[in-house]
Amino acid sequence: MGNSFLYSQNKILSDESSNWRKLESSYVILYFPENYSLLGLKAFHVANQTVAEYSLLFRHNLTHQVIIFLYPSFRDFQSSHIIEFYLPEGVAGYTEPYFERVVLPYNGNEEETFHTLRHELVHSFQFDIVLNLMESNDFPIPSWFTEGMSEYLSIGTEGGMDEFLRDLVISNRLPDLYSLIDSEIDYSYYKIGQSVMYFIDKKWSKDHIILLFKNMLMTKNLQKSFYLTFQMDFFDFNILWKEFVYELYRKDVSFSKDIEGRLTFRYWSLSRFDNPFYFKPSLSSDGRYIAYITFDKIYPVVVIQELKEFVGYSELPPKKKIIISYLRDENFEEWQPLTTRLNLDERFIYIPTRSRSKMAIIKYDYLKEKIESVYYLPFDTFWEPFLSKNQKDKIVFTGSLRGFSDVYLLDLQSKQMEKLTNDFEYEYSPVLSFQEDEVYFVKKEKSIFHVKSINLKTKEIKTLFFLEEEIKSIQSGTINIRGSTKKGIYYIAKKNQKFQLFFYDVEQKKHYKIKEHSRDIQYFDFYQTTKEDSESKLIYTVVEEGIPEIYLIKDSKRKEEAHEIYGYNKTNYFEEITFLQKKEKNFLPQKQTVVFEEPNIKPYEYTFYRNFFPFIAVSGAFDNRGNSNVVFLGFGSMADLQKRHQLDAFITYQSRPVILNGEIQYTHRWNRLEWQTGLYSYSGVFVVLNPLDLSLNNILYNPFQRLLTNINSGIYSGFRYYLHGYSSAGIQLDLGRLEQIYLPRLPEQRPNEDVFKNHLFLRWFYAYDNAKYTIFGPLDGYALVVGYEYPINRNNYYREVYQTFFEFRYYHLFRNFSLFAYRFFVGMLTGKEAKNFPYRIGGYATIRGYDFQKFEGQYAFLMNLEYRFTFLEGASFGFPFRWNLGLIRGSLFLDLGSAFDDYRKFQAFKKGRTYDLKASIGVGLQWLNFLWFLLPVPGAIMKVEWASPYDGVKTLPFSRWQGRFSIGFNF
Repeated sequence: MGNSFLYSQNKILSDESSNWRKLESSYVILYFPENYSLLGLKAFHVANQTVAEYSLLFRHNLTHQVIIFLYPSFRDFQSSHIIEFYLPEGVAGYTEPYFERVVLPYNGNEEETFHTLRHELVHSFQFDIVLNLMESNDFPIPSWFTEGMSEYLSIGTEGGMDEFLRDLVISNRLPDLYSLIDSEIDYSYYKIGQSVMYFIDKKWSKDHIILLFKNMLMTKNLQKSFYLTFQMDFFDFNILWKEFVYELYRKDVSFSKDIEGRLTFRYWSLSRFDNPFYFKPSLSSDGRYIAYITFDKIYPVVVIQELKEFVGYSELPPKKKIIISYLRDENFEEWQPLTTRLNLDERFIYIPTRSRSKMAIIKYDYLKEKIESVYYLPFDTFWEPFLSKNQKDKIVFTGSLRGFSDVYLLDLQSKQMEKLTNDFEYEYSPVLSFQEDEVYFVKKEKSIFHVKSINLKTKEIKTLFFLEEEIKSIQSGTINIRGSTKKGIYYIAKKNQKFQLFFYDVEQKKHYKIKEHSRDIQYFDFYQTTKEDSESKLIYTVVEEGIPEIYLIKDSKRKEEAHEIYGYNKTNYFEEITFLQKKEKNFLPQKQTVVFEEPNIKPYEYTFYRNFFPFIAVSGAFDNRGNSNVVFLGFGSMADLQKRHQLDAFITYQSRPVILNGEIQYTHRWNRLEWQTGLYSYSGVFVVLNPLDLSLNNILYNPFQRLLTNINSGIYSGFRYYLHGYSSAGIQLDLGRLEQIYLPRLPEQRPNEDVFKNHLFLRWFYAYDNAKYTIFGPLDGYALVVGYEYPINRNNYYREVYQTFFEFRYYHLFRNFSLFAYRFFVGMLTGKEAKNFPYRIGGYATIRGYDFQKFEGQYAFLMNLEYRFTFLEGASFGFPFRWNLGLIRGSLFLDLGSAFDDYRKFQAFKKGRTYDLKASIGVGLQWLNFLWFLLPVPGAIMKVEWASPYDGVKTLPFSRWQGRFSIGFNF
């Protein structure tokens, strides 16, 4: 389950995404926000060069211009309506197949952003070849191939391939290619596929990658395509590839494993989701605790753990407490896994996040468990905030605004910010010096990594040292070597294609290797008191079997190993190192001239396009007397390319009896405001299928079953304002007419008068929803909505009905991923005609075990309690093709509720049994994501439930329980 497609937040764009501009050439159309012109021009140039490069490599010219949307930040990228569901953190971009739109955020790092752009443009070529040139596209190309191909063609072997594959080799977990299943695609597909492309390029050529891709499409057979391309079958290729990968990292397998100093240990259980995750550890300012991010079920949480002397291989040091959970309320809307740096002192922890849809650093008192201060930052994104260790009154970080990234210093007392750099280059990993009179940071210039310093008094910037290979992060500090205290900078850098930990002596200008691990060192933090000769502590992480593990190095230990520490006299000692792999750069072939049009920035045009393919269905039937009946359904949708404006319409028609239904709906979205208006007309007892809300259950359970005729038409218009990521308020005006003629009622049924009334009412509502939804439906959290309807016109021609309603839902996910779900609803209808518009409950989704809509009244309440658990995790089938049944859950439930006209006469119990209060108990099966063959739609669920009325003493015999089939979650 994990947190795959975990979402619940409202989509709120920042003000930076209000106005958009366009750049167009014969290759691409690039859209970017106003005031981001320089970034847009750079991305436009990269896109044009890349399309030209890939055209030569693929030997294919795109059949269309590539549409690219470059969002100013990840939060705006998440809030885009191009894809309706909420994108999880860590998604760097995507290529939308219908328009083949490339959509990506700017994360403050141009190099990473342009890598994503090049990666997605590979997908554009893949889609274009598959969708436009192949007679059929029914052959599913393995995802490890498509993603690995995109990674390698865009970035070569960079981007973490070595770190990931090295861990797989050392852990002896390198999988066979044919064992990778697309339904469980994850990060491994990118890196494993990338290594496959590297292998093909080295053993044959880059052209063979393209040839294999086209042979897959032509033969629609994996074995044949590999044989045509390499003259060997897929299984022999798999063996050669694994030998190639093991050879790359063979020397690391025999490297001595580190056990001493280890602070965390993985543990395994039958559920793979119980595996721990130790991420971005931070030492407290007194050196007593570490804080790190891990997972509690589906939520990332911050944990504080007390440091103790290492006592044994199998003992896990105790956790002090879990202090805060992300993704639950408006103060912690985001946990920013790629840019987080936690800062911990004796009482507070400083947490970077998104708070109330704004970027912020939260000062959290973990002793009192409450927020002390919130520092809102006016940036598109920021990363790696570093707190001063001694005074604890300053934070230095890198912030990105309008396409420019610079180093900033925040004074926590005055809440004033100072900009320390002002250039067009990317700086990262800023830290305060040990004396806190300078700021150190890393800057990449022309493929060289420079470590620089800024004097906080004079603002002078100078280069301390530079390296040819990547520097990941830095920290200031001291080290005692052979009785001599060295002041300088700790840093993680690559040597022989592996990240190791080093120290740079700023006075002697020497480099010392501090730690080399069997795997790559990913992250570190350093602690030392103000006394230079006192013992210091350093923690670092490595990824072992896919899980970051934390290690501790004490200063006393480093003194004992002083003979293993070595220095270099040259400033750039990497010049003497030979590498197993050379850095590969993509470039246009020489003698190839590409002419681009002069870029011309134009405003974004809100032109309507077909949103997706329209849906039309026609059906008919004949009875035994030769009478015919024709049923027609049509649905279409149009929108601009960003879906800021969207128009949806549908119509259904049935000839005998004549039923004509239709609705047109227009939606306009601003950043926090959404306006929706439409008109509708329903002339039958129910609509066959409404594509606007997918009310498929109406086919199974006619909501107007006691009506002879039902004519309902009108127009509506309303606004919804998003207060923050979890709450919203709205108002809607509805004007229309309703005509209903009832069938003769049975004696036990409630009398209803025929209705011939106009209506004009206002509805206000407030909603709060932090429940987490996935393809498995709601998992955890709570939601509530409260509303009120007020009739504007109150005369003989307009109905006079007032409505007040409230609904609360609560979900709790247990560690074994079973689930408790609770719903409570109460509603009240008043006014002189309220009796003609009653609540109707009973049957599926309300009080199961009773007939559908059995109970009616002006007042109603409903309570459902349900326990959902795994019944069947999955079953694989090989006919007519390989597919998996997916997860099937069981459920146990209790329903309570009633509907009545006079609350003064309501009697819940009589003689120890339920009377006006209605109750039922039951069991059910839920087939999650039964639409797997179309789309993993959140909440696409098929349910079969059996229930019986329950009077507090007994139920009906099981053979008389009512069975009900329904689709979708109703709570």
